[in-house]
Amino acid sequence: MKKLESKKVKKYGNYKMNISGAIIVLALVAAILSVFAVLSAKNAYREMKLAENADQRIKDYYTADTKMGFVFNAIDDALAQNSPKSLNEINTLIAEELKNEGVESFIKEEEMIFTIAIDENRKLEACVSLDFSNKEMRVLSYKAIPASEGDYSSGMIDIWDGVINIE
Repeated sequence: MKKLESKKVKKYGNYKMNISGAIIVLALVAAILSVFAVLSAKNAYREMKLAENADQRIKDYYTADTKMGFVFNAIDDALAQNSPKSLNEINTLIAEELKNEGVESFIKEEEMIFTIAIDENRKLEACVSLDFSNKEMRVLSYKAIPASEGDYSSGMIDIWDGVINIE
């Protein structure tokens, strides 16, 4: 019998396998992988929300851009059909179109400036000059601008729950 035991020891080695260490390592690996899975899912959700916001901003911009195109068409039609002689005359001719599209307009020197709200924070501004003799319109600038300017006269800026002193 003694001879049989020594053959076993030689064949399998003189150790006993402890399975509890392997279970602990396996549990730690599973926990770590679960944490990475949750973090990955949260990151994917944030990326999806960011993409949806960007998509909405782009749609809002192109909606305003389309409205500005209607204004430009109205100006071209007014120049071609009515032979106006002044910017005020053009403004009265296209006033109905401006009202329908939600466009604000004002005259500055020899230019007409039109603004359309893109969203609550931005608006689209187009500055045009008109050549009445050739019945042509020239776009001088076309850009998205902030809808309002901040008031920093108090020397304080409210940021989230805190305040920054800018003096």
